[in-house]
Amino acid sequence: MTESADSTPKTAEELRADIEATRAELAETADALAAKLDVKAQAKEKVHAVGDKVTTTVTENKTPIGAIAGSAAAVFALVVVLRVRRSRKPKAKVAKALAKAEKARQKKNKKKD
Repeated sequence: MTESADSTPKTAEELRADIEATRAELAETADALAAKLDVKAQAKEKVHAVGDKVTTTVTENKTPIGAIAGSAAAVFALVVVLRVRRSRKPKAKVAKALAKAEKARQKKNKKKD
């Protein structure tokens, strides 16, 4: 039997409770990581945040709607462009590494012939 820090043996029920608590923590951590990796959801959140900010600004300052809409569109476009560029960089590196490995393999095969 496993013993805790105070040298008293844990019962089977205590072990089960510990396992359930650990599973819950692991599930919470996995959900948090999945949320961080969900670029589409993050972009939607950003768009909603900008929209809320625009609505607040219009109602409080009575700023011309065209200027605010243009600014919001520019921010949205910038977010999309940055996300796309960031998502393509790793793919290019992988493709370059694969091409380099393929060249090395072909060179090795030529030496064998």
